[in-house]
Amino acid sequence: MGPALEGRPTLSHVQFTSDVTNAFKQPVTEVTIHTANSPEDSQKVLRLFPEFAKHRNGLAVYGALEEKDNVTVFIGGWQSVEVSAGQSMSKKSVDGIVVGST
Repeated sequence: MGPALEGRPTLSHVQFTSDVTNAFKQPVTEVTIHTANSPEDSQKVLRLFPEFAKHRNGLAVYGALEEKDNVTVFIGGWQSVEVSAGQSMSKKSVDGIVVGST
């Protein structure tokens, strides 16, 4: 078997808006990284997340990457992959204001 990693790992820091514990306790965890087109668009992304997180009752948190102003990380806890597929922070929500979501 060959090496599992290539190159140096990158360490990043996120100051989440609330405790991530409940999201990580769920059977399925969604982690998405959103890179905005501009600092203004990054602020738009940060305005979208609170409304979504509010409806997830503590099972969704988000925060800006401290090392890069235009990157936001979203973490959601779900009961199953099937449930998350229909309700996750979809790409449609951030279309046009992010370069990409991973």
